[in-house]
Amino acid sequence: MLRLAICDDDLFFLEQAEKLILEYNQSHKSEYGFEVKKYVSPTLLLDDIHDGTAFELFLLDMEMPEMSGIDLAMRIRGELPNAVIAFLSAHTEYQFTQEGYKVQAIRYIAKLMMETALPEALEAATKVIGRTVPNYFVYTHYSDTVRIPYSEILYLRKNKRMTVFHTIQKEYQMKSSLREVLEKLADARFAHVDQSTVVNLDRIVHLTESEVTLSDGMKLPVSRKMMPSLKSSLLRLWGELS
Repeated sequence: MLRLAICDDDLFFLEQAEKLILEYNQSHKSEYGFEVKKYVSPTLLLDDIHDGTAFELFLLDMEMPEMSGIDLAMRIRGELPNAVIAFLSAHTEYQFTQEGYKVQAIRYIAKLMMETALPEALEAATKVIGRTVPNYFVYTHYSDTVRIPYSEILYLRKNKRMTVFHTIQKEYQMKSSLREVLEKLADARFAHVDQSTVVNLDRIVHLTESEVTLSDGMKLPVSRKMMPSLKSSLLRLWGELS
C-alpha cells in the first residue's frame, strides 16, 4: 500500500477525508490503496518526517492557523522532494493556484466536493507515484554502481551516518542517512521496527508482541512505539492478524 498523510486542523473534514480514502481502498487492489495517517497539526507531521517517516502522498489543508498548506508543502518538499502533494480547500475559487505551482501540487480539492474530487485525485496520484517508484534501488560507490532489487532487501539499519542494506545475498553500506534512503525507496512495504531499523514487510513471516521473524530466520525486536503502526501495515498487507 501507498502511504498517505492528511493534515487538517478541522476534525470533521479530517475524518471525512479518511472515510473516503478507506472507501476508495475497498474498490482497488491493495498495492494501489492508501495507508492513512491523520494530523491536526503541521508541526506534528513535520516532526514525524524528521524522525524518518516517509509518505508518497500528502493531502494538506490550505488554511491552518499554525501554518498555511503552501508553507507546509514547501517544508515537505525540502525533506521529501519526490512526494505527491494535493491541497484541500474550503473555497471553490482557488486564489492559491500560482503558489501551488511552486510546490508542484497535482490537485486542489474543494472540501464541499470531496466525495467526487478526492477519489479522482487519488487516482491521479497513483499514476504519478507509479511512474516515479522504481523496483530497484541504485547507488554509486566510487566507481561501482550497485542495483539492489527491492524484493531482495530484508531490512535496513542505520549505522552512524551510513545505512546498511541487509539483503538475501550480502550486505551493502551506503553513505546516506536512513531517512534519505527511505525517501528514495518511496515504497510502503518498508516500515520502521525501531528508530534505526526498517524492515521489508514482504519478508516478515512471523510477528509476536515484541519481535518479527524474517524469511531468512533473522529476528528483529520491535519497539513499543513502532508496534501499532507495524501491525496496521501488516494488517493491510496480510488481510488479517490474529
